[in-house]
Amino acid sequence: MRPAALLSFKIRQHSQRFAPKREVVAPRGFEMSVTSETHDVDFSKASFWDLAPSPSRVDEIDSMLRLRLAESFEYLGGLPSFEAGRRTALSGLMERLKAGPVSPWVFCLYSRLVAELSKGAQDQDNAESFDAVADAALLPAGQGVIRLRDSTIPNSWWDHFQLLLDTDPLSPFRPVAPTAEQFLRCEHEIAAGLELMRRIDSTWHDEAKSLLRSIVLGSPPNPDPESVFNGASTFFLWGAALLSANLSRPPISMVDILVHESSHVLLFGLTFNGGLTRNSGEERYGSPVRPDERPIDGIFHACFVTTRVHLAMKRLLDSGSLHEDDRRLAIQHLQYNEEGGRKSLAVLARHAEPTRVGEAILGELQKYWTNQPGG
Repeated sequence: MRPAALLSFKIRQHSQRFAPKREVVAPRGFEMSVTSETHDVDFSKASFWDLAPSPSRVDEIDSMLRLRLAESFEYLGGLPSFEAGRRTALSGLMERLKAGPVSPWVFCLYSRLVAELSKGAQDQDNAESFDAVADAALLPAGQGVIRLRDSTIPNSWWDHFQLLLDTDPLSPFRPVAPTAEQFLRCEHEIAAGLELMRRIDSTWHDEAKSLLRSIVLGSPPNPDPESVFNGASTFFLWGAALLSANLSRPPISMVDILVHESSHVLLFGLTFNGGLTRNSGEERYGSPVRPDERPIDGIFHACFVTTRVHLAMKRLLDSGSLHEDDRRLAIQHLQYNEEGGRKSLAVLARHAEPTRVGEAILGELQKYWTNQPGG
């Protein structure tokens, strides 16, 4: 397989403030790519890096990712080992990718296929993984709220979903399916949070819905505090995130986690053409929003998402449309995320060696906090 720049994958997993301690960096040797050409981001488009919500930007990123994926499959189809009998399915898959948004499972299962190719797996395994991607492309682009290990999704797909999030052998992350009661309660709370966003900040509502077309609900495997988590996301599930269903959240708190997780997904999309920093993945720094030390990219993600949640809360408060109880809770979330955003930015200022993409995003973060009271 030729060296690559097209849709190069690295396992990256980010979980929130109640997360178990675990690594964010990829297991050694798990960088994967299948390539034909590079696609440069237009750095002159300042709006591309803006912290404010933009559904059209999400559409643009989604289109770029899908076209890259289509080109990857076009390359795969040209390999001598690719079965001629699957070329019709390949053609249909590429048409689907070019036509519009696809299920997050397409990205998830593509990562499995490339992992197998990079490890020299048997042709039968490769064929089965390709068939799974083709089947995933037939699913709706979004499944809404879905239970972890939902029986409508093959177990082998869920196994790979688990693999992508469970990246630290020293701190296993193995969420389980929520109870029916937990699922229904959390589903209702998600709807309430989205409705509040739709009513007061429709632009952010539309962006969050585009970034989180599928929300998987899971629960910790046991009551051990080390197992508790709030949410998790990975580039391999573009368009989706995992949320904990055993935490009850009022609408304002649900807005927080929806903006938080969708912002992780957005940052994965913004950095699809390269990383945020040139720092070694071995470096660790204290995180303002996590009890364990994090790689610098994890700190970057923390700064980005807490800053955007602060902005989301500020927009809600500035609207003057919140009820008093919601207003008080929004102020608490505003203050929490301001502390996390400012402290994360200070760590980045001291230690980050940003790439060109990282510089563009870091500049927006610095400008935002400079313009806030006390900046």
